[in-house]
Amino acid sequence: MDSAWRHGERVDDSRVRCNYCRHEMCGITRLKQHLAHIGNNVIPCSKCPVEVTLEFKEPILNKLLDGGERKRKSKRKIRDHSSRKRKKSEADEEEHGLSSHEGWSSDDVDREERALIKQAMEESLQMGELEMEKSKREEADLMAACRASEESYRQELQGQGEGCSRYKGGSSYAGYDSNDIDFGSSCSDFSF
Repeated sequence: MDSAWRHGERVDDSRVRCNYCRHEMCGITRLKQHLAHIGNNVIPCSKCPVEVTLEFKEPILNKLLDGGERKRKSKRKIRDHSSRKRKKSEADEEEHGLSSHEGWSSDDVDREERALIKQAMEESLQMGELEMEKSKREEADLMAACRASEESYRQELQGQGEGCSRYKGGSSYAGYDSNDIDFGSSCSDFSF
Protein backbone atom coordinates (compact mmCIF):
# COMPACT_ATOMS: atom_id res chain seq x y z
CA MET A 1 0.00 0.00 0.00
CA ASP A 2 1.27 3.45 -0.94
CA SER A 3 2.40 5.55 2.04
CA ALA A 4 0.44 8.53 0.70
CA TRP A 5 -2.80 6.85 1.77
CA ARG A 6 -1.88 7.68 5.39
CA HIS A 7 -2.37 11.34 4.46
CA GLY A 8 -5.51 11.12 2.35
CA GLU A 9 -8.72 9.20 1.88
CA ARG A 10 -10.52 7.97 -1.21
CA VAL A 11 -13.67 9.96 -2.03
CA ASP A 12 -14.67 7.96 -5.10
CA ASP A 13 -12.99 5.99 -7.90
CA SER A 14 -10.88 8.92 -9.08
CA ARG A 15 -10.84 11.49 -6.26
CA VAL A 16 -8.80 11.73 -3.05
CA ARG A 17 -9.21 14.10 -0.07
CA CYS A 18 -6.23 15.45 1.88
CA ASN A 19 -6.45 14.62 5.60
CA TYR A 20 -4.86 17.97 6.56
CA CYS A 21 -6.72 20.64 4.56
CA ARG A 22 -9.62 18.48 3.26
CA HIS A 23 -8.92 19.59 -0.33
CA GLU A 24 -10.09 17.09 -2.97
CA MET A 25 -8.06 16.22 -6.05
CA CYS A 26 -7.80 13.51 -8.71
CA GLY A 27 -5.54 10.59 -7.84
CA ILE A 28 -2.83 9.61 -5.41
CA THR A 29 -0.07 11.18 -7.54
CA ARG A 30 -1.76 14.58 -7.25
CA LEU A 31 -2.07 14.05 -3.49
CA LYS A 32 1.68 13.42 -3.28
CA GLN A 33 2.35 16.58 -5.31
CA HIS A 34 -0.12 18.51 -3.12
CA LEU A 35 1.70 17.37 0.03
CA ALA A 36 5.17 18.01 -1.49
CA HIS A 37 4.19 21.44 -2.87
CA ILE A 38 5.44 20.36 -6.32
CA GLY A 39 3.57 19.98 -9.59
CA ASN A 40 1.57 21.80 -12.21
CA ASN A 41 -2.03 22.78 -11.43
CA VAL A 42 -1.64 21.55 -7.84
CA ILE A 43 -2.48 23.72 -4.84
CA PRO A 44 0.11 23.18 -2.07
CA CYS A 45 -1.31 21.95 1.22
CA SER A 46 -1.25 24.84 3.69
CA LYS A 47 -1.73 22.61 6.74
CA CYS A 48 0.67 19.76 5.95
CA PRO A 49 3.47 19.19 8.52
CA VAL A 50 6.99 19.99 7.30
CA GLU A 51 8.15 16.40 7.76
CA VAL A 52 5.39 15.12 5.48
CA THR A 53 6.18 17.74 2.83
CA LEU A 54 9.84 16.77 2.82
CA GLU A 55 8.98 13.05 2.84
CA PHE A 56 7.11 13.41 -0.46
CA LYS A 57 9.25 16.14 -2.02
CA GLU A 58 12.49 14.12 -2.03
CA PRO A 59 11.20 11.15 -4.11
CA ILE A 60 9.60 13.51 -6.63
CA LEU A 61 12.85 15.46 -7.07
CA ASN A 62 14.83 12.20 -7.30
CA LYS A 63 12.45 10.97 -9.99
CA LEU A 64 13.07 14.18 -11.95
CA LEU A 65 16.83 13.64 -11.67
CA ASP A 66 16.60 9.95 -12.64
CA GLY A 67 14.37 10.77 -15.60
CA GLY A 68 16.87 13.35 -16.77
CA GLU A 69 19.72 10.85 -16.49
CA ARG A 70 17.80 8.25 -18.54
CA LYS A 71 17.03 10.93 -21.13
CA ARG A 72 20.72 11.90 -21.34
CA LYS A 73 21.79 8.25 -21.71
CA SER A 74 19.24 7.70 -24.46
CA LYS A 75 20.38 10.81 -26.34
CA ARG A 76 24.02 9.77 -25.90
CA LYS A 77 23.20 6.34 -27.32
CA ILE A 78 21.45 7.90 -30.33
CA ARG A 79 24.33 10.32 -30.88
CA ASP A 80 26.92 7.51 -30.70
CA HIS A 81 24.90 5.38 -33.11
CA SER A 82 24.56 8.32 -35.52
CA SER A 83 28.27 9.02 -35.27
CA ARG A 84 29.17 5.38 -36.05
CA LYS A 85 26.70 5.35 -38.92
CA ARG A 86 28.12 8.61 -40.31
CA LYS A 87 31.71 7.32 -40.11
CA LYS A 88 30.71 4.10 -41.86
CA SER A 89 28.89 6.10 -44.53
CA GLU A 90 31.91 8.34 -45.07
CA ALA A 91 34.18 5.30 -45.34
CA ASP A 92 31.81 3.72 -47.88
CA GLU A 93 31.66 6.97 -49.82
CA GLU A 94 35.44 7.22 -49.95
CA GLU A 95 35.81 3.59 -50.98
CA HIS A 96 32.92 3.32 -53.45
CA GLY A 97 31.62 6.85 -53.95
CA LEU A 98 27.89 7.45 -53.57
CA SER A 99 27.17 4.51 -55.89
CA SER A 100 27.03 2.27 -52.79
CA HIS A 101 23.74 3.93 -51.81
CA GLU A 102 20.65 2.33 -53.27
CA GLY A 103 19.42 4.06 -56.42
CA TRP A 104 22.46 6.33 -56.74
CA SER A 105 25.13 6.00 -59.36
CA SER A 106 28.14 8.17 -59.99
CA ASP A 107 26.50 9.25 -63.27
CA ASP A 108 23.40 10.53 -61.43
CA VAL A 109 25.13 12.41 -58.65
CA ASP A 110 27.80 14.94 -59.46
CA ARG A 111 30.33 16.53 -57.13
CA GLU A 112 28.11 19.52 -56.33
CA GLU A 113 25.26 17.30 -55.19
CA ARG A 114 27.63 15.24 -53.05
CA ALA A 115 28.94 18.42 -51.44
CA LEU A 116 25.39 19.62 -50.74
CA ILE A 117 24.41 16.26 -49.25
CA LYS A 118 27.52 16.22 -47.06
CA GLN A 119 26.86 19.81 -45.93
CA ALA A 120 23.24 18.98 -45.07
CA MET A 121 24.35 15.96 -43.03
CA GLU A 122 26.91 18.05 -41.12
CA GLU A 123 24.33 20.78 -40.42
CA SER A 124 21.87 18.16 -39.20
CA LEU A 125 24.46 16.75 -36.79
CA GLN A 126 25.30 20.25 -35.52
CA MET A 127 21.61 20.97 -34.93
CA GLY A 128 21.28 17.72 -32.99
CA GLU A 129 24.21 18.66 -30.79
CA LEU A 130 22.77 22.14 -30.19
CA GLU A 131 19.43 20.61 -29.20
CA MET A 132 21.17 18.30 -26.72
CA GLU A 133 23.05 21.24 -25.17
CA LYS A 134 19.82 23.22 -24.90
CA SER A 135 18.09 20.26 -23.24
CA LYS A 136 20.91 19.94 -20.68
CA ARG A 137 20.70 23.67 -19.85
CA GLU A 138 16.92 23.51 -19.45
CA GLU A 139 17.20 20.49 -17.16
CA ALA A 140 19.85 22.23 -15.04
CA ASP A 141 17.64 25.34 -14.80
CA LEU A 142 14.67 23.20 -13.70
CA MET A 143 16.68 21.48 -10.98
CA ALA A 144 18.06 24.83 -9.75
CA ALA A 145 14.52 26.22 -9.57
CA CYS A 146 13.35 23.15 -7.63
CA ARG A 147 16.19 23.51 -5.15
CA ALA A 148 15.54 27.26 -4.76
CA SER A 149 11.84 26.62 -4.20
CA GLU A 150 12.58 23.98 -1.59
CA GLU A 151 15.02 26.31 0.22
CA SER A 152 12.51 29.17 0.13
CA TYR A 153 9.85 26.88 1.57
CA ARG A 154 12.18 25.79 4.38
CA GLN A 155 12.95 29.43 5.20
CA GLU A 156 9.25 30.28 5.29
CA LEU A 157 8.62 27.40 7.66
CA GLN A 158 11.37 28.71 9.93
CA GLY A 159 9.87 32.21 9.84
CA GLN A 160 12.74 33.62 7.80
CA GLY A 161 10.88 34.03 4.51
CA GLU A 162 9.69 37.30 3.01
CA GLY A 163 6.02 36.38 2.85
CA CYS A 164 3.25 38.79 1.99
CA SER A 165 2.90 42.01 3.97
CA ARG A 166 -0.90 41.68 4.24
CA TYR A 167 -0.69 38.40 6.13
CA LYS A 168 1.03 37.48 9.34
CA GLY A 169 2.35 34.18 7.95
CA GLY A 170 5.35 33.65 5.73
CA SER A 171 3.54 31.85 2.93
CA SER A 172 1.55 33.48 0.18
CA TYR A 173 -1.09 30.87 0.97
CA ALA A 174 -1.35 31.98 4.62
CA GLY A 175 -4.95 32.12 5.74
CA TYR A 176 -6.05 30.63 2.45
CA ASP A 177 -8.44 27.73 2.59
CA SER A 178 -8.41 25.69 -0.61
CA ASN A 179 -11.90 24.36 0.22
CA ASP A 180 -13.28 27.81 -0.63
CA ILE A 181 -12.74 27.14 -4.35
CA ASP A 182 -15.13 24.96 -6.32
CA PHE A 183 -13.07 23.03 -8.84
CA GLY A 184 -16.08 21.17 -10.19
CA SER A 185 -16.60 17.45 -10.18
CA SER A 186 -14.04 16.57 -12.83
CA CYS A 187 -10.29 17.16 -12.95
CA SER A 188 -10.49 17.78 -16.70
CA ASP A 189 -12.76 20.81 -16.14
CA PHE A 190 -9.80 22.87 -14.91
CA SER A 191 -8.75 25.53 -17.40
CA PHE A 192 -7.16 28.97 -17.42
